[in-house]
Amino acid sequence: MKKEEIETLKSTDFLKKNNYINRFDDVKSVKICGENDKKVFVSIVMPIYDHPLRCLKNAIESALTQDSFDDYKVVIVDNDESGKNESVVLKFDSSKIVYYRNEKNIGLFGNWNRCVQLANSEWITFLHSDDMLSNDFLKTMCKVVKEHPEIDQLACDYEIYNIDDNVDEVSLKSGTNHRYLKCTEVLAEEYHEAMVTSVKGALIKRDLMLEIGGFKDKDDGPGLGDYIAMTKYAYYYHTYLLSGVFYYNGWGKNDSINVSIWYPELVSNYYMQLFFAEKARFFSKKWKLYRAKSLLVKRAKEYAGGNSFVGKVVPIDWNELKKDCELENLDINPITDFIVKVLNKIKNVIRLGKKCDFKVCK
Repeated sequence: MKKEEIETLKSTDFLKKNNYINRFDDVKSVKICGENDKKVFVSIVMPIYDHPLRCLKNAIESALTQDSFDDYKVVIVDNDESGKNESVVLKFDSSKIVYYRNEKNIGLFGNWNRCVQLANSEWITFLHSDDMLSNDFLKTMCKVVKEHPEIDQLACDYEIYNIDDNVDEVSLKSGTNHRYLKCTEVLAEEYHEAMVTSVKGALIKRDLMLEIGGFKDKDDGPGLGDYIAMTKYAYYYHTYLLSGVFYYNGWGKNDSINVSIWYPELVSNYYMQLFFAEKARFFSKKWKLYRAKSLLVKRAKEYAGGNSFVGKVVPIDWNELKKDCELENLDINPITDFIVKVLNKIKNVIRLGKKCDFKVCK
């Protein structure tokens, strides 16, 4: 990584509410069809670009075939000015759809932010154009947030499927078969080690996403915008996770398996963990700093061995990793590591006592 990128990471305040939302206000989103003047309870926002058209078709179908819930719009924002996606969208001829196309490409997270801007609703939920919703997604999720006003974000479990397998019937699934679901509060600390929830299958309060400033883009320094935004959101607001699969995440020809993005992300996540470790008190600060290094090495080995969730080998230059993370070595003392893991488990037990969990009827 470039020296200036490392310096940016070292000086980043990962909790600062930067305004990324208005970054591309000079680029217009032209409305192709639909009406968006009436406020609805939730908007299914779809930032689209270049996924296979059959995937886009499946995603829209899953959004339009929601059971027993009608107070929503499907807001599609096309980041491909060529118009190749238009024929698929217009074939649906649905009053639920509001379709915009950006005058020029504003980048992945720039388009996510534009989706947030254009939604006219209290809640938003992202649906990527290679993903699908279960047909009881809105019915179940909206019921929970209406019954529990303390919730600022409600995520759900999701299932991964391969879009190259031509799966067309996933959206017909009705989520989990369990009648009673567990809803668990997710504390901000849990994001220090992993992205516990993502925008996949999450209901998010639109005004609060605007308040934290939306998603950072690659031009704002290294690090993926969704991890940082979700961490920040959980720090300031109340996030909950609902058991049960209501979202289907398509993998294949998308950025998730572009291995070139994962080394910078590995380093960026390490510096984010250092940021939170430095904010801790003296005793916990020392083991959190060590924990950050331990997780870095563990993930680097998983990436290099092709054993991470990415599912592919991510080339790791170990000398470069030491230099980029400003570490003298990448050695992990097994005794120290064991003690740190025990301390972390104790911390987790204490953390569990602070959580608010409840059951909901589907």
